[in-house]
Amino acid sequence: MVRITGVGATLALLLAAAGLSGCGGAAAHARAVGACTARTPPHVTVVVEISPARVLDRCVPVGGRSISAETAMRRSGIELALQHFSFGDAVCQLDHVPHGYTQCFSAGTPYWSLFVAAPGRPFHASTTGISALRVGAGSAIGWHYVPARGPDTPPPLPTRG
Repeated sequence: MVRITGVGATLALLLAAAGLSGCGGAAAHARAVGACTARTPPHVTVVVEISPARVLDRCVPVGGRSISAETAMRRSGIELALQHFSFGDAVCQLDHVPHGYTQCFSAGTPYWSLFVAAPGRPFHASTTGISALRVGAGSAIGWHYVPARGPDTPPPLPTRG
């Protein structure tokens, strides 16, 4: 079973029209409306690195002490497709990447790798999946789209304005 959620078509068109689709050189990181700043109330940062030139950055408010990573992703407005496995939910698609797939985590195909960062700390590979990971205010969730044969490196931590 694959569940797909995401931003509405109007919001997607507005983001694309605003130039937030990540076009540009390797140093150009797309900044989304609502990206966190030093004055933002308690939040979790969501970073999705689709390529070095296309990085999405969202600020997700935290109502309590912590929220699940899956809830943070859903609140971020970034399109998300999950597939349920015996170990929990796996992320098959983010921001419509890959554009199509027949099976989540097929051998020899690109995949989404999950990273987490505690407040003020660098990203490290998550030891759990999205359905079991909980994050608190000041934390960050990072995703890196890993080619079938490529480095599994964390996405860049966003800079704060």
